[in-house]
Amino acid sequence: MSLPRVNVQTPSTPSADASPPVPPARVVPWLRGWRLCILLFALLVLATAGAMTVWFRSTADIERVRVRARELGIATCTAEAHITASTSIRLAAWQRLIALTKGMKSYHSGVPWDKRTWKGPRPGEGPHADVIAYHAALDQRRLDEMLELIDALDEGPVVVATAPGEAWRNRDPSMFREMAWILAERISLADAQNLGSEVRRAVRAMSLLDDDSLFALLMRSASAGAVFSACASRLDEVRSRAPGTASQVTRLADSIASDVAAAAAAEFRTLFESMDRGKGRNLTGDTYLIGPLSLFGHNLPQPITDLAEHLALRAGRERLLMTELAWAAFTRDHRDVQDVIVESKRIQAAMPPPSLMSIIPWAATRTVMKSQYWLWSSLSVTLQGRVLAAELANAPWPEDVFDPARHQLRRVERGGRLIGAYSVFTDGLDGHGSMKSDRCWALYEPLGRPLAGDPEPPPPSK
Repeated sequence: MSLPRVNVQTPSTPSADASPPVPPARVVPWLRGWRLCILLFALLVLATAGAMTVWFRSTADIERVRVRARELGIATCTAEAHITASTSIRLAAWQRLIALTKGMKSYHSGVPWDKRTWKGPRPGEGPHADVIAYHAALDQRRLDEMLELIDALDEGPVVVATAPGEAWRNRDPSMFREMAWILAERISLADAQNLGSEVRRAVRAMSLLDDDSLFALLMRSASAGAVFSACASRLDEVRSRAPGTASQVTRLADSIASDVAAAAAAEFRTLFESMDRGKGRNLTGDTYLIGPLSLFGHNLPQPITDLAEHLALRAGRERLLMTELAWAAFTRDHRDVQDVIVESKRIQAAMPPPSLMSIIPWAATRTVMKSQYWLWSSLSVTLQGRVLAAELANAPWPEDVFDPARHQLRRVERGGRLIGAYSVFTDGLDGHGSMKSDRCWALYEPLGRPLAGDPEPPPPSK
């Protein structure tokens, strides 16, 4: 039996000229180093942009304010406020009146202060010849039409119930003040025969502006103050030649005081509507943009500042709205001025110092403090009107709403003669007619300084 044959292969010895085997090529990742950093940065930018877009479009904060406003019974829009606009005829007459006023200027605003020979109505002092010449040079056709429209509109506010922004195009409160100065100057210029009609027209016209914002209330009260001063400059003549003016002045003064709460509610409503319509994408309410960067000395390009303002306002709009809402509710529920003064001092004490870290609470508090300043100004004009009406009717003087003791408005005397009146104003302290800390009004003679009862200061030397 033969054995199987096995083929045994011996490894061959490589030849000297054969090359060694080549290992497989190593693949180097493309996405590494600076490329990876750029990609991650781009993804971060896209993610941030997406998150910011969602955040700007979100309205959860707006809805929380809306719910709170409904709990407090404060309207958040014109429809909820149930505002009824004036008739189309009355609105058309009002728009025409404002258009006419825009083309005219009073001596008060048309002549620079340093060039005026007449600084304003003062008891016992008639207007200078320059004022007479100035009014004679006014466009008499426009002036006559303006006076006819005021007479036709009669008494009471012209209500423009439109969305925020539209109302400002329909009437400009600053133009209302221009009209008031023209009417006040006409009181100073009027002869004895026409004085009564000029006074009644001017006082009646001060009721035309609707207090649909705190700024409108401020403009109406400042305008009424100019008319009251003009009436006081000829108080004895007005008393004898314009019977019934006392009741007319009282209605006007009381309407300013009663509209304070309504104006605060309208201010909140306007701010809420402007932000609600924007939904965080097109924020309006420009008076509330606070310039957080420029405010603290950072001078950056305008686009960057605008972006920072929009970011700050979007981040803090809930707090801003809640602050305005709380103030509107407080002024509605607390008609006693002393309560409002105490609350305003509490808010001011809690006001944080301005800084980039506290810009939102600082701005929210600042808007309320601005509202309070306008409130005090309006109430002081109310007191001015009430004491003027009391003198016209030979009636007792009204109480000083700023006085914690509810004392009557105080007399300003000079040499034992009654020449004016004053209020202790917001600090509640009797400054004895201080022109700096009290609110003083001339009635029968011009006031002095530093105390209202002091002799008049000499005119400045030229």
